[in-house]
Amino acid sequence: MLLPPRAPEQAQLQAETLELYSCRRRAAIMPSEHMIKLRAGFLLKKIFNFVLVLAIMEFSMVKKNIGQLSEETGLSIQTIRYYESLGLLPAPDRSDSGYRKYDESYSQHINFIKNAKNMGFSLDEIKELIYLKSSNDALGKDVKHMVKLKMEELAKQIKELENTYNYLASLNQSCSGKMQTKNCPILKQLSD
Repeated sequence: MLLPPRAPEQAQLQAETLELYSCRRRAAIMPSEHMIKLRAGFLLKKIFNFVLVLAIMEFSMVKKNIGQLSEETGLSIQTIRYYESLGLLPAPDRSDSGYRKYDESYSQHINFIKNAKNMGFSLDEIKELIYLKSSNDALGKDVKHMVKLKMEELAKQIKELENTYNYLASLNQSCSGKMQTKNCPILKQLSD
C-alpha cells in the first residue's frame, strides 16, 4: 500500500510508479512495442527533469560583476582588486569581453577576510590562514598556534593601553581646570 504523497514531486513519482507497475502487470497482454513506448516516455520524462534541475543549478550560480560584489560585501572595488593582487582572493573567471565574473564563493572568501581582520589578523596572517584552510596537509594545531600568537599580541596591547589610560587618569586629576593653560600641570607633564 502506498502512503499519501507529501509533495507534488512525490505525487508525480508515485503516479509514474503506479503506471509502470500496471504496465508490467499488463505486459503479458500488451504488445511489446507499446511497452517500449511507455518505457521510453518514462525515461524521456526523467531525462527532461534531470536537464531541468541542471539548468536551475546553473542559473543559481549566476556570476556577478565586481560592482555587484562590492555592493554586496561592502568592500570597495579597489580593495577587491587589491586582495586579488595579494592572493587573498583567487583570480576570477573572465567574461568573453574580459570583465571579471564572481560566483558566490567570493562573498564567502571576503567574509572570511573581513572576520579575520576584525580579530586583529594582518593581511599576511590572513593569507597564511587561507593557505591553512585550503591545505590538505595542515593541522588544526597550526591554526591554533596562530590564534595563540594573536592573543599574546593583543594581551600586550591591552596592557599598554591600560598603562596609557592610568597615566592619563593621573594627569587629569593633577589639573583643576581653573588655571591658565601656561600653568596647567598636564601640559607641563607632556612637555617633560
